[in-house]
Amino acid sequence: MNSILQEHFGDVIPTEEIFGTFEELNDIVNKSVEEGRNLLPEYYGYGGNR
Repeated sequence: MNSILQEHFGDVIPTEEIFGTFEELNDIVNKSVEEGRNLLPEYYGYGGNR
């Protein structure tokens, strides 16, 4: 998942900022690729989306 996120958005998964299951994270990464934007900050509330 980390390599997919990095390939599409140049970002890595900030493991210190995320929580939940592997399946949830996988779904969000896949949805990010489908939508063409990194959705992790929105879902996990880090970065400028706090």
